Amino acid sequence: MVPQKVSKQMDQQKEPYSESGLDTFCKDRIKPKQMYNKEENFNSFIPISNQVLNGNEKEKKERKLKEFKKLNILTYNCRGLNDNEKRNNIFKKIKNLDMDIIMLQETHSKEKYNRSLNWSGESIWNSNQDGKGGVAILFKKDLEVKVIHKYEIKGRAILILVDYNLCTFLIANIYAPNEASERKNFFNQLLMEMIKICENDNFKEKGIKIIIGGDFNMVESTNDDKIGGNLSNGTSGTYEINKIKNKLNLVDIWRELNVNKKEFTWCNGEKNIWIRLDRFYISKDMRSDVNNCKIENWFDSDHKPVWFSIDLKEIKVKAPYWILNTSYLKEDEYIKRMKNILDFWIKNKNKWSSMIDWWERLKTTIKEFSLKYGKIRKKKQKDKKEKLIEEIKELENMIHDDINNEERIKDLNEKIETLKKIEFEELEGYRIRSKLKWELEGERTNKFFLRLEKEKKGKDYLKIEEDEILNFYSNL
Repeated sequence: MVPQKVSKQMDQQKEPYSESGLDTFCKDRIKPKQMYNKEENFNSFIPISNQVLNGNEKEKKERKLKEFKKLNILTYNCRGLNDNEKRNNIFKKIKNLDMDIIMLQETHSKEKYNRSLNWSGESIWNSNQDGKGGVAILFKKDLEVKVIHKYEIKGRAILILVDYNLCTFLIANIYAPNEASERKNFFNQLLMEMIKICENDNFKEKGIKIIIGGDFNMVESTNDDKIGGNLSNGTSGTYEINKIKNKLNLVDIWRELNVNKKEFTWCNGEKNIWIRLDRFYISKDMRSDVNNCKIENWFDSDHKPVWFSIDLKEIKVKAPYWILNTSYLKEDEYIKRMKNILDFWIKNKNKWSSMIDWWERLKTTIKEFSLKYGKIRKKKQKDKKEKLIEEIKELENMIHDDINNEERIKDLNEKIETLKKIEFEELEGYRIRSKLKWELEGERTNKFFLRLEKEKKGKDYLKIEEDEILNFYSNL
């Protein structure tokens, strides 16, 4: 909670930004809730209290270090969460296992009851109005993940694209149908939607890691994953699953780690049929980063949960760099807004017990504002460019009808020069980013450089000299 005195002081500060897009950009930022004012505007970048900032600092650092080292993910067909005692028991077991992301199937929860199920962290629910089926993805309390895309198959699947610790994961929680033909159609739809996400221009350069978990209601091999009953039944959908594995380059991680082992996640009431229905398929290049995958003996359902642990520090994801676009420093609007940000931060500098923390947070603020400013600026340039192209086409058509109209020809030439200037600025931006990438990572192929305009800006590092920026803004 924000101390009352500090909160009043901050309320008295005048909001220096009027453009709605820039005023609200920090809504998407992930930040400790205690660190900033609840209002989602630039005032929220001002530190509010030494006590709040430093409370439990050691504990937070230890937790973040632990989260960075590994990610624990569990899947469980719980066969209903409406019973309070059963639900509390399951949640307690999940917390005891220290799970970070939990995929639940057959929640049997109706949409209006989802918020009353007492999970302490964030969650995503996909339910049926009749209370049948249903899937959910739960996140451990304070797990700092950013969901950047979501897709649902009603009552059957949740697909989410998330950013976490420099990694981007496509996570699918599924509850496949019991009926064979429906199951095949479901797997085909799942593959189609996952390919759409992976090939989307906004996501495909992220190096997506895929995790599919849940109750598949079938096995690939009854010899390996089934005991009892009719061994000729239970594999319908194998062709579609193999297609998913081949197209997305996935492996059954439990089977990879337990090649000849027989262990099962479901049995019937008579205990004479045992099947491994619940499992994970993950990206093959994550195989070496998984150090454990286990089936737990829980008895709250006729299914057993499966979980695995992935070592994030071993995932080969290069930390991206972000460099300030220095052309912004020639623009009056950017200078004015940045000066206001710096005034706020300098005025509240004494609220930080550590100047290193203050400086690091200020650099991040400068970066985030600059990215948002650049995004709005780019959209304006794009709209201006499209309008210019239309006006040029219209003028050309008019000149075709009257080639001696000097006024129109002059107007056309001016618009062409304006268009060339915009295109030159775009190309200059691509050139600078290509040069930077070459300096940071070495020489690459031409194809690499041509893809640069589609690559996303870095999110975690700001490379800028402290003396340079302070000297610049002190002279404004």
